[in-house]
Amino acid sequence: EPEEIKLVDGQTECEGRLMVKHRGEWGSVCGYYWGVPEATVACRQLGCGSLQEDGVKAKTANFGAGSGKTWLSHVKCTGRESSLAKCHHRMWGVEGCRHKDDVGVVCEDKNTGLSSQFRLVNGSQRCSGRVERIYAGKWGAMCGEHWDLRAANVLCRQLHCGTAVSVPRSGYFGENHLVWKDEFHCKGTESVLKQCTKATLGNHNCPNWVTAGIICTGTYLVHFI
Repeated sequence: EPEEIKLVDGQTECEGRLMVKHRGEWGSVCGYYWGVPEATVACRQLGCGSLQEDGVKAKTANFGAGSGKTWLSHVKCTGRESSLAKCHHRMWGVEGCRHKDDVGVVCEDKNTGLSSQFRLVNGSQRCSGRVERIYAGKWGAMCGEHWDLRAANVLCRQLHCGTAVSVPRSGYFGENHLVWKDEFHCKGTESVLKQCTKATLGNHNCPNWVTAGIICTGTYLVHFI
């Protein structure tokens, strides 16, 4: 059984390339048959909560190719196990699996949960700035073409920043060369953006100067504390 597992080369300890420890040596996991049940168990074992949406990274080396040993392959879980050690897998030591097929996982951060998927940058306070989301280990801006006050209200709530005051666009908070295709269609009453209807995540043909921004009431509350 693996003594430990960890995620490496991600932005937090709850995302990255999956590594398992066997006989005192760290090695990667091959992506053959890797899916939601297996990634869910890995997140649980790491104490990182639930698997993030789009959090299964199999056979794509999203977090870079590893080196050295590939310890596990053909891992099969039901999704209810407490650790990967309780899942079925082939014998230790894998031949013929290339490191570009190493497994990666993105879990909810064990400290801040869903809030860790989003951040506000270049604002004057914590609760204002350009909206960015992390995907496959990379922070990218969200296109402002379809960003509105209802979606902004949900994100302010999710980030514990009160409610939205305004939604500046057109690069008000600066640019990011990477823009994700995140189009959230919200009613405004949702607790987190994940509950809103969302377009497919990926690269966007949106100009990098048309990025979403928000100013939340939490920005102003800071002045009175």
